[in-house]
Amino acid sequence: MEDQDFEIGNKTIWFVVIGNVLFAIAGAFAKIEHLEYSKSLLSISLILFLLTTVIIIRDINKNKVHDKTFWINSMFTFPFISPILYITRRTKMIKLRRKFGR
Repeated sequence: MEDQDFEIGNKTIWFVVIGNVLFAIAGAFAKIEHLEYSKSLLSISLILFLLTTVIIIRDINKNKVHDKTFWINSMFTFPFISPILYITRRTKMIKLRRKFGR
């Protein structure tokens, strides 16, 4: 079970993922309202998105989760929802992979 943990802590992962979503929402709202700091918010959101994507894809490959292809594709198809779903379902998917042995 030593490969159950992320390379960085679970709280840090949640902080980055939720920060990504919040900065994206705030940046979109600021862009709609034509506020001058909208580009800064969207840039921070992009940086957090890339960080989240790299961390989660590395974790998917490291732990050999069940349905690896689905999760990697969903990271690019639904970029703001899939990291949250992955983090909540991660432990169960690792157990499924060990159970089926594929």
